Amino acid sequence: MICTSKNDVDEVIKDLNSGKRIARNCQIYQIRDGQLQVLNIDEQIKHDQRLAIESLAKTYSQKAGSWHITEAHW
Repeated sequence: MICTSKNDVDEVIKDLNSGKRIARNCQIYQIRDGQLQVLNIDEQIKHDQRLAIESLAKTYSQKAGSWHITEAHW
């Protein structure tokens, strides 16, 4: 991290250690199982969209009285 204060760096480290995801330089950083992981923002957006679609499909299937998701729900 260039041109940042020690307090800024300490805050980022504290957030990472608490399990938060930090976005910097078109990458998302997170600590999982004691290791720093670097995630791509575009891939994260796709993943979040997939989860949202899946959640809506489950909701629609439950409203239709079914516990199984069909193509119609997707």
